[in-house]
Amino acid sequence: MKRKPITILLHILLSVALLTATLPLSAAPESDPTAVSDHSNQQNERFEQTISGKVFRTAANFYIKGATVIFAPNGGVVVTDDTGYYSITLPRNWSGTATPVLCEGYEYFEPAQRVYTNITTNYTHQDFHQFYTEEFTISGTITYTDGTPIANRTIDLGEAKKVVTNEFGEYSITKKPCWTNSITPNLKYHYFIPDQIDFNSITSNYENIDFQGVDYYMPAPPEFEFINTGNPCMISIEVAAQPNLCGDVIQAGDYIAVFYLDDNGEERCGGHGIWSNHTNAFIAGMGDDNYTPEKDGFAWGETMRWKVYSHALGGIIFPATPTFRTGTGLQTNNKWYPLGMFITKALQGKIDNQILIPQGWSGLSSYTVPKSSIITNVMNPILDHLVILQDMTKMYYPGAGINNMLVWTPTKGYKIKVDQDVYLPMLGCPLTDPTVGLSAGWNIVPVLSGCNVLLSEVFSPVMNKLIVVKEVAGTRVFWPAAGVQTLQVLEPGKAYFVLMTSAASITYDDCDNFKQSADVQQHYVGDYENLPWENPVHTATTHTIAISTEALESLPAQSVIGIFTAEGTCAGAASIGDKQQPIVVTAFGDEPSSAAIEGMAAGEELQFKLFDTKTGNISTLLVEYDQQMPCADGYFTDNGLSMLTSLKMSAAGVGGYEQQQVQIHPNPSTGIINLTGSGSSYEVQVVNMQGEVKTNQIISSGNAQINLSHLARGLYIVKIKDEQASYIKKLVLK
Repeated sequence: MKRKPITILLHILLSVALLTATLPLSAAPESDPTAVSDHSNQQNERFEQTISGKVFRTAANFYIKGATVIFAPNGGVVVTDDTGYYSITLPRNWSGTATPVLCEGYEYFEPAQRVYTNITTNYTHQDFHQFYTEEFTISGTITYTDGTPIANRTIDLGEAKKVVTNEFGEYSITKKPCWTNSITPNLKYHYFIPDQIDFNSITSNYENIDFQGVDYYMPAPPEFEFINTGNPCMISIEVAAQPNLCGDVIQAGDYIAVFYLDDNGEERCGGHGIWSNHTNAFIAGMGDDNYTPEKDGFAWGETMRWKVYSHALGGIIFPATPTFRTGTGLQTNNKWYPLGMFITKALQGKIDNQILIPQGWSGLSSYTVPKSSIITNVMNPILDHLVILQDMTKMYYPGAGINNMLVWTPTKGYKIKVDQDVYLPMLGCPLTDPTVGLSAGWNIVPVLSGCNVLLSEVFSPVMNKLIVVKEVAGTRVFWPAAGVQTLQVLEPGKAYFVLMTSAASITYDDCDNFKQSADVQQHYVGDYENLPWENPVHTATTHTIAISTEALESLPAQSVIGIFTAEGTCAGAASIGDKQQPIVVTAFGDEPSSAAIEGMAAGEELQFKLFDTKTGNISTLLVEYDQQMPCADGYFTDNGLSMLTSLKMSAAGVGGYEQQQVQIHPNPSTGIINLTGSGSSYEVQVVNMQGEVKTNQIISSGNAQINLSHLARGLYIVKIKDEQASYIKKLVLK
């Protein structure tokens, strides 16, 4: 069926209308023939359009960040990004101008402005080229802190680029108007004061922009030298980490290093970095070289051992513990892998305090606080050689299964016995408050200092309350009232017996305040040679006997006075010297942790002998005691104090009394002991290690049996005394 003409006409008109609606009204503004139209996203173009482009510096196409492009009227403002790019969305049919601005008054642009009329499409590549009308200079001098110029050196000024100083250390740089940035000088192994100077939109020249440099390079210690194997992992230590060295901050020029174990188990440096205090430090931790026979770097997965070497603190090496940042590609397990990456955000240094403990008894303390205070953890490194550790009331005695001490207390001193020379590691930092409380009576006082200190300085504030300071298991004594000062310097790692009249406290100062102690010559009293008797065994149980110069007058100079047990064992000795000063003889008590008799038993009579080194004669000494002293009866007492006012020689020699001693068996015993071997009556006293008498019996004669099964297992002293002598034996109840 044919269509009517009117219907066909309507279809034609409708098609034309629809086609016209999809076409743009204008291809480009007549005033901007360089505009490029963009017909993308035509559905949104019904309502808004986009204008975009870049801002360049001159014709070199140097993109300008931060330039402002103003669209007026009512179009808005946009700022170029890092690539100089800008983009703005405007309403459809907007008309106006686009004007770039960066440093008004010191520039011009081409084109100076772009004009738009009734925009109906997007416009790209709407670029502007900037030209400056003038430039400005920044100049100054770079010297060392003493004024010496840092001459003819290439110095990186950061964003301000590099410069080469002249012979006077002078530099000059040229900058565009409105330059905003900082000058941050950087030269290897240097830091600068100030470290940075900021500039904001400069519009004039700047003179006298001076910097002072500090050369912080110091040679690495021999322990920090390493082999570059070309097989590194990468370690960065952030400047914000500010490694802490027990309260002291790391200084520029200090070294940070990581260590591995070589084929012999010895620590070797695997790489180091130098701290600048202004930029991150970097360490290339070297792995083992597979083409060399020896191990000269880290093995796969080996733990890195960190250390810090401080020049500023006198060359101390601090073991350190790192804390790492987490993140993609970063390692945090402190183990070496090829090309592994670590960022260290914190580093805590500790003092590697290695305390030498001599064989036998001695005093023990530590000025550093260990990570764990559990006594078994503290003593674990020397456990195979530890016999016993005691304070004034408690003990840790591994061999007997006794431990009522439990924890290490830094403000306490201890007495310790080991079976050979050992080093006790006490890795840690010093106490923040190195104050020690002193009780009335006897104390074991620690040395809370890393250096030798003068006793007179430490105890100066409490000298009016001080009676005696003496070595633990030694012979040196500070006893002002007796005129004896053979002990003058307190040594770190040791502890000392101190007797006070009343409670007080002492505080240790910094080592810098104790330097004069190095000038004090403290004579070491060791074993005597060419004596007719054995030298005494030093134990931690001592009785101190002072002898006045008056009492020494009648004795030959350079002779040796000895103190003996009833069995003839030497328990103490001292040289008379020139008789110009009082002397002290230390009598050592019996060793409670061994079965042998090494010294005096509690309550045993002190017997004195004199050996004339010129004639070789041995004489018995008849002594008189100062009755004003605490111990004036002539019997051995732990921590006893006596003074002799008179000494006279007789012809009797050492030994003298021989007898058939009572024997104890079985020993060790489960509780029943048998006594045999004496033909006369005698007294038997059983005493525990705390000095408590547990039984006291008189045996009329001959053999006897005593039941001790009610006593706790452990070590006891059996004192036997007859009409002529007394002696002691040790008994173990199991």
